[in-house]
Amino acid sequence: MACVALAVLAGALSGYVVWNRYQNSPHEAYFSTYTQRKGIFEGVGPLTKEQVTRRSSSFKFIRQGLDGRLVRVQAIDSEGRLTHRHSAGTYMKFRSAVNAFSALGIDENPSRECQWEFVQDEAREIAYQLAYDKNGSRVWGLAYSPSLSQGLQKVAHFVGPDGLPNTHTASAAEYIHFEYWPDGLEKQLSYLDRTGKPRGGPDGVYAVHYDYDALGLTKRVVSMDAYGHPMINNDGVAILEITRDAMGNVTGEKALDVAGKPTLTRDGWSHVIITYDEYGNRNGETYFDPSGRPCMTKDGFAKVILKHDRFGNGIEVAYLDTNDQPCLEKRFGVAKVTDKYDERGNLIEGTNFGTNGKPCLNKFGNAKATHKYDERGNLIEDACFDTDGKPCLITLGVSKMISKFDERNNLIVIECYGIDGRRCLTKDGFAKMTADYDERGNQIESAYFGVRDEPAINRSDGSHRVKKSYDEPGNCIAWEFYGLDGKRCMIKDGYAKVTADYDERGNQVACACFGLHDKPAIKKADGTHRVNKSYDSRGNCIAWEYYGTDGKPCLTRQGLRP
Repeated sequence: MACVALAVLAGALSGYVVWNRYQNSPHEAYFSTYTQRKGIFEGVGPLTKEQVTRRSSSFKFIRQGLDGRLVRVQAIDSEGRLTHRHSAGTYMKFRSAVNAFSALGIDENPSRECQWEFVQDEAREIAYQLAYDKNGSRVWGLAYSPSLSQGLQKVAHFVGPDGLPNTHTASAAEYIHFEYWPDGLEKQLSYLDRTGKPRGGPDGVYAVHYDYDALGLTKRVVSMDAYGHPMINNDGVAILEITRDAMGNVTGEKALDVAGKPTLTRDGWSHVIITYDEYGNRNGETYFDPSGRPCMTKDGFAKVILKHDRFGNGIEVAYLDTNDQPCLEKRFGVAKVTDKYDERGNLIEGTNFGTNGKPCLNKFGNAKATHKYDERGNLIEDACFDTDGKPCLITLGVSKMISKFDERNNLIVIECYGIDGRRCLTKDGFAKMTADYDERGNQIESAYFGVRDEPAINRSDGSHRVKKSYDEPGNCIAWEFYGLDGKRCMIKDGYAKVTADYDERGNQVACACFGLHDKPAIKKADGTHRVNKSYDSRGNCIAWEYYGTDGKPCLTRQGLRP
């Protein structure tokens, strides 16, 4: 009997160990995209591990315990590594680190968040959402209030890596008021200041209303003003209608105005149709005008064709016109670009082609560029080549640039080199540029130096150093210019300082010029001291008013008047 009892006890203990191990071990699943229910991510578009290996990015959900509580979500590449190249967005826009890509308007930020953790209270309601970069450093947190109005409302605000209120958002809004549908999906977001008054949030709107499809993903997004009426956002759209496939991929977008009628976005299209390969990699985009006819976008193409390698990296992009013929896009002046990547998914080589299918020079003067990166993913070297594969000078007057970054991945040094591999002067007269930043990531100073690090003058404006100041939302409100002697100086255009004012949507509504002692100065280019600007509901500048140093309206040198 004792042996039987011991056997039963051993079996029970063994079962307990297995059960306890299962209960406390993480459970992983992969998805194409996600939705959110009361602040908690929910995966949409299940993926197999084989599909993940053929995609540039996927979302990995990690749950733990018998109740399957979500612990973490990670954006991963085809090799399962954390990646900052993903489709996840945030409720607020953040000022990202300045690097060579951002200088070209390309969204490539190695410090971007790519993993999210969820802290829930005893009632399993969200208390905090915490975001980290691929190195495990906290980027931001979103702190939620207890539920309001029978659990269908919450208020939240962003905090920085230190847990204090985040000052890195590029918006005047500080708080977000969430209203939920009964199933927990977000019904409406409203942007508020610390006193609870409506303020402009991302895209210049005060609130956003959402409707959803059967997958729980947005199918209709309405931008609203402070009074709850539809309004045009910074993209030129009041209402966006979205269609998706079974994996949750966006297959179409239609732009509508405040009356619900087709309209043009600021990029020059009204409707886009998007296609994908079997793994969910985007392989085509076709653009249409409000009447449903194929149209050329403002960037100079009607269709984009994309190809990918076995890891989901984009290796070719080609631009076509409304007749499906190769055309030159306007940004770089090329018809096709082919790319190569390293084992970490970093772009290491790009080659430009013209409409004849042959390598061509882009608008910057190179046919090919190669790139090198540091261990954090920062772009530290760019080298340019001509159509024969030989080093060449681009329009800036350099062949290669070497960059250095601080611990926050801000670009702090650029050094310029010629075809012979030696430091050289750019066409603007400097061989090196340095930059400093404040704690919010704003670039507050830049300075220029020669081939031997001696202070140099930037010929484009005639200054050695520029200092900048910013308002709370991160708009630059003042530029001050300094000479080689360290003193404020008058630049070529006749002033030593420029100030700027902005509206709640981030539009620059005024700029003014001043002299060495902050006295009103005249800008030589147009003969004015101050320019006031007005904008329509789409964010287009529709009026310019010019003023002299006496504060009265004046004619510009070109004969324009208010």
